[in-house]
Amino acid sequence: MQWLMIPFGYAFAVAMLAAIVLPYVRGRSDLFTTWNLFLLGSANFVGVAAAQTGWSTVHYGTPTDGDYARFMFGAAVFYALLFLVYHRWGR
Repeated sequence: MQWLMIPFGYAFAVAMLAAIVLPYVRGRSDLFTTWNLFLLGSANFVGVAAAQTGWSTVHYGTPTDGDYARFMFGAAVFYALLFLVYHRWGR
């Protein structure tokens, strides 16, 4: 299941960058906002880090397939709810 972290990480990073760029290109948002800085950090610290985890060899601890699945499911649910709350009540 560790290999699934690679496409998940890249897809997550691309989705966060698209969430920054698309509203800016459409003229609905500014480029430098706290929300966009948060999304940029998420792309780095969740997306890129997940891809690095998929590529690397585990030298300590022994994460199980369930650990990887819980991380991907948790990140997807957390960010889906975060986007829902932000776009419904955040602006």
